[in-house]
Amino acid sequence: MQKKINSLWLYAIILLGVALTLILISALAQVNLSPNESPNLSELDKQLLANQTAQQTSAALAEENEKLKDNYARLESQRDELVVTYELLLTASYLFDEENFDESFSTLENIDATLLPESAGYAYLIQKLEQKGYVFDD
Repeated sequence: MQKKINSLWLYAIILLGVALTLILISALAQVNLSPNESPNLSELDKQLLANQTAQQTSAALAEENEKLKDNYARLESQRDELVVTYELLLTASYLFDEENFDESFSTLENIDATLLPESAGYAYLIQKLEQKGYVFDD
């Protein structure tokens, strides 16, 4: 009976060894297959991710470009308004210096003073014309 138990134990150990060997061979085979298949799949995934990123970046850049175009147009409009305002102010100053006070007064009334800084001389011309008897609407 002892001999049957020993042979049963030996048989169980051999089966366990064979099972572990098969598991090990299977794991090694899977590891060997994975690197060959995985890089192709990961390269495809990388390409898809790169394409998606490029599309998102392109869309974001197009949106930013539109914002910049709008901002540029707005700034050009403001610049044009400032150029016209300063030209009127220079004209009014020139007319005042030439003692053509009526024309200087008329020109100053057409100026949008909110566009000018305080140092532009608008207030100075108004003050000088008020000293000459002209009245400006506030």
